[in-house]
Amino acid sequence: MKIIELEIIGYGRWENKKITNLQDFQLFFGPNEAGKSTIMAFIHSILFGFPTKQQSLPRMEPKNKGAYGGKLLLEDDTLGHITVERLRGKATGDVTLYYEDGSIGTETDLEKLLGGMDRSRFQSIFSFDIHGLQNVQNLKEVDFERYLLATGTIGSDVLIRAEERLQKRLDELFKPSGKNPKLNQQLVKVKQAFATYQDGKRNNQQYLLIVEELEAARLAMTQYQSERQRLRTEMEIDESLLKVWPVYAEWHFLCTQMEQLGDLTFPANGIVRLEHLEGRMKELNAQLIQWQERLVQLVEKQRASDFWSDTDAEKVDRLLEAWPLFQEWKRRQMELQQELVYLEQKEASQFAMIEAVKVIPEDEDILAMQLDVSVERGLEVLEQEADQNQKSVRGARAAVRMGET
Repeated sequence: MKIIELEIIGYGRWENKKITNLQDFQLFFGPNEAGKSTIMAFIHSILFGFPTKQQSLPRMEPKNKGAYGGKLLLEDDTLGHITVERLRGKATGDVTLYYEDGSIGTETDLEKLLGGMDRSRFQSIFSFDIHGLQNVQNLKEVDFERYLLATGTIGSDVLIRAEERLQKRLDELFKPSGKNPKLNQQLVKVKQAFATYQDGKRNNQQYLLIVEELEAARLAMTQYQSERQRLRTEMEIDESLLKVWPVYAEWHFLCTQMEQLGDLTFPANGIVRLEHLEGRMKELNAQLIQWQERLVQLVEKQRASDFWSDTDAEKVDRLLEAWPLFQEWKRRQMELQQELVYLEQKEASQFAMIEAVKVIPEDEDILAMQLDVSVERGLEVLEQEADQNQKSVRGARAAVRMGET
């Protein structure tokens, strides 16, 4: 690829200047400040963009503030003639490529056309000046050999562009000291995974111990739950027993009382008689309360008058104090009388049985009849019970007499 024509619309001191029919070896000569360096800077700006304000290179804008930029006509072995136009626009200018077939390219197409070459390399190899010659030592050996090869070999620029594209693609995939390339990111993940694997390997034994402890804890928890359920069942049984305990205690007490009382015959119409006696006792108690209140009123009345002496009042007080004891003796007397009636009835029945057994029959054959041993023993028991009942009757009668006195 070579430059065969240039057209300066406005750049530095040059305006509307067109130079055509450039040869393989073209000489520009003139005095100082004639514009030779301006033409070389123009070629750099059209190919690589206008210098920005942050750069130290001069922008070479026209002093009259007219149109800024121009065109280069390039000849390429593959693409033919290509016109590169760059005009004022964004910071580096707006560039447009015009091909022979009428198609239009952009700045990306220009970069591909230049094979990835930047301004500094182009200046160092193809447009160096005295200052560029001083910096040629900064080029790497590989870059120097590559661009020398490109200048002397036909079609080598295509290979170089292909190599640069492949190298760029390789750099996008992997860089020895990079972080963003995909392979570098995957290597980081692999290293992290390997480190995690090493940590897991070191902690594997601890993990197994934790699993065993977890299984033991689960088993213990199951056992605790079973034990808890068993204790809860026992507690419910105990609570139900506690609820019925008063009933059981009362039943046990009544059984004990029944054993102490022994076999007793319940009198005929006993419940009716008991209810009658209880009603009668309530009536007597009510009358007793009325009499006590009446007695207290009389005592207070007598004390208020001078009818009784102090000695009589003291006697009345003693009688009032002894009145509850007297009532208790009366109740005990009634109980003893009832017991006496029961014992007398029992004694009469026993004597009747004994007399029935001791009756001598008139028949001579019956007189000769011998009593059985069991009958004799029964008579002895009846006689002993009769004696005991007589003693109980005498004791009861004596107690009744004491209560009456």
